[in-house]
Amino acid sequence: MDYTNIHKLINYTRATYKIMDEEWKKSVLELGITQAEHHLLTIVYYEKKTSMSKLAQLGLIDISTVMQVTNRLKQKELIIIEKDESDRRVSYVILTKLGYEKVKKSQETTFKLQAYIEKFAELSKENREFIEKLASFHKELNQHFYGNEFVQWVEKSSKNDAM
Repeated sequence: MDYTNIHKLINYTRATYKIMDEEWKKSVLELGITQAEHHLLTIVYYEKKTSMSKLAQLGLIDISTVMQVTNRLKQKELIIIEKDESDRRVSYVILTKLGYEKVKKSQETTFKLQAYIEKFAELSKENREFIEKLASFHKELNQHFYGNEFVQWVEKSSKNDAM
């Protein structure tokens, strides 16, 4: 791939991410939480009960960041943190009723990018197939860089409406 194609890929990907990021930030701020807090709440929502290390792994963030964010979530009474009875070094995170309600409320948001993709896919069979191939490519890309466990979790959580 020559530099021109890499240049396009980097900039178009960054611009697409910026669209998602700005809408996500706005939607969660309306709920009184940050993007990092929402991200971890959503993982706990699908996992029901998860360890700090699993949150870091699935959230693609450092364990020290997980500790900081979960402390804020605990102060906001959106999660509880329990110690493992057999190994007190391990802590588990569980949503409170309020945390569960925040996640459910966040799922009511329809993003402009999501609406655009859905409309684009409805225009033709070719467009729908293109979106499916693009999603498949992203899955393979993430499997390469983040592993099978991460991709399996994304696939599982996208099919489940936990709780």
